[in-house]
Amino acid sequence: MIPLEEFAEVLWRPAHLDWLVSRYGADEVLWRARQEGLAPYLAWRLPASTLLADARRTAVLDDAVRRPAIVAACDALGAAGLRPLVFKGGAWAHTTYPEPWCRPSMDLDLLVRRDERAPACVALQAAGFTPSGRIPGDYVNHQEAFTRSLAPGITFTVDLHWQISNRPMVAAALPETALLARAFPAPYAGAHAWQADAIDSLLIACLHPVAHHPDHVRLMWWLDVARLAETLPADRLEAVRARAAHAGVSGLVAHALGEARRWCYGTDPAAPALSAAFRQALASAGTSDASLALLNPARGLLADVWTDLRALPTTRARLVLAREHLLPPAAFMYTRYGTRRPWMLPVLYARRLVAGGVRWLRDWITGRRPAT
Repeated sequence: MIPLEEFAEVLWRPAHLDWLVSRYGADEVLWRARQEGLAPYLAWRLPASTLLADARRTAVLDDAVRRPAIVAACDALGAAGLRPLVFKGGAWAHTTYPEPWCRPSMDLDLLVRRDERAPACVALQAAGFTPSGRIPGDYVNHQEAFTRSLAPGITFTVDLHWQISNRPMVAAALPETALLARAFPAPYAGAHAWQADAIDSLLIACLHPVAHHPDHVRLMWWLDVARLAETLPADRLEAVRARAAHAGVSGLVAHALGEARRWCYGTDPAAPALSAAFRQALASAGTSDASLALLNPARGLLADVWTDLRALPTTRARLVLAREHLLPPAAFMYTRYGTRRPWMLPVLYARRLVAGGVRWLRDWITGRRPAT
């Protein structure tokens, strides 16, 4: 396998791709490019590369098929009187990258207000989208996935959120009401779509990797942070600092900017938001942030659950979250296990508790095993 440090060099020196191919072989290089989400971006950087020609064609075709579906989904919500906010990769592809197809997305992330989730789900289903049936609850889950087939082999997924994250600490840092209040139109997604402002977009990009993907952060996510940071002029840095401090995520943002600098540049970039001085100022301001717990590389399921419980404001909320994890509604259990027999419910709940307990115990043991 290609060491990440060696592969990352293609981000600031694309010609390094040839050296990688000569050392590791074309198949290994292409596999790593796809794993890191960078094959389309590198295909744009190296338009004459035959190795990346298929990646380019596939990305361009996928974008052409998906773009009308993006507008259709947002229009369906707009017709219901809602104001969806496009965020994460679906927005950055159109605002931060040279071509939308340069930045692949597994799904389209849309945000609505919490009290709009029911009509939003109805609107998407009426537009031909099928819900995935994720576990319901007031605290355990704040999103639902909807899928629709666009063409043979191409499925379009809308991930509808009423908070930006299922992690209470992250959701509280950037409430959906504040994001929507600061939003502005997103014409690439139709007349009814909105997008986060530049500072909120940067904070979301900084929080996304550590909040959801502690095991392996793809280089594409650090490239998102780098490209968003590059767009911020020096006179916006104080606003970034203030908003990060208010959200209690200064340390996380400093970490993400440092990782973007580490992986995406060969030398210190000119972008003020990526400067060592600004990163140090953020890190100093965030030394006591509770959110720094998310930077623990050895954290596991139990640590995440404990962090989530502590982030909730009341004991009642913590008890409800625990119940929603352990005892989801009967309708979900019937669908999850493919049965409609009421007498099976106690067995299914017992199976869930035992399987979950074993998985958490295994995570607890392996998470604390000394490194060798």
